[in-house]
Amino acid sequence: MLIISKYCIILIEGGFMVFKGVRKVTNLRTIEEAEKIIDKVFKGLGLKPEEAKIDSKDILGWAVKRGSAIVYIFLNENKYINTLRIVSPLLHIPKKNKISFLKKCLEYNYYFINCALALNDDLIFLVEERPLTGLDPEEVEYIINNLSRIADRLDTELAKTFDAKMYTLE
Repeated sequence: MLIISKYCIILIEGGFMVFKGVRKVTNLRTIEEAEKIIDKVFKGLGLKPEEAKIDSKDILGWAVKRGSAIVYIFLNENKYINTLRIVSPLLHIPKKNKISFLKKCLEYNYYFINCALALNDDLIFLVEERPLTGLDPEEVEYIINNLSRIADRLDTELAKTFDAKMYTLE
């Protein structure tokens, strides 16, 4: 189904709404341009992008650690829009006090800027995703620093408060 209004085009496919702006978009970024930006930011932070890169033919991403938090940075290419997605798996849902735990996560979401807590299976993630359009090194650096700082603090705090198991690579 296609809905056309004065301000946007809405395409409904498979139950999802995709907003397609009608104004001309400038400063588009390709995946390759975004990858160069991430390399530059990593080097500026004293990190080696080639060492942090995830070794996969299906994923373009990097993994870094900040304190107790592991942060994954992905460049996603899809049919409608290319995105930068930064994800930090924090904790497994605790066996006790699940409702209180999830309520606390939703309360945190109210205060976060440019990120949110999300649930996938039994894991709570801190997530941020944005289109590559207009992406610049300063914003990438801000996003990585902001999300990793919050993740590093929040995983420890929620684990102690709710006796939740923190995410680990093992």
